[in-house]
Amino acid sequence: MHKKISVCILCVCTVIFSACGMLPDINISTNTSEATAPPPAPTEAPPTAAPPAAAADDGWAVYTNPEAGFRFSYPEGYDVLTDETSLYGWDNAVALLYDGGQSYDAVVQVWEGMEELEAAVPGRLPDMAIFEAGGKLISLFNITGIPEFDAIAATFTLIN
Repeated sequence: MHKKISVCILCVCTVIFSACGMLPDINISTNTSEATAPPPAPTEAPPTAAPPAAAADDGWAVYTNPEAGFRFSYPEGYDVLTDETSLYGWDNAVALLYDGGQSYDAVVQVWEGMEELEAAVPGRLPDMAIFEAGGKLISLFNITGIPEFDAIAATFTLIN
């Protein structure tokens, strides 16, 4: 009786673990005399991480902030949020790029200088595009690692 219960529990656990992807892939072969060749390498080049820099005439929308003195283009599917409620909790934020997911995707912030910026986001400078305008720094921070980030940053233009 205990053996049947143990076998049933083992079967249930195996089903649960395999459904969750927690079991390793195991290849069992009864023929040990034949070697198998590795699968062929893919022949296609991997896709690029981001499209080339786009302009508004490529169908991208344009966000302009005359107070901070910049504009940038962004692809369809994103919204730029500038309301006080959305910006709450983001130091010096003037705009958030959002695609509707669980987190904002990028934030635009205006800083007095590099010292203030580095103190606010230590170790995250590689995730940013930083522009100098009128003695201040404007950072575009890639929060979630969006693949279009470099193309968006390439459209960033100072207007003052």
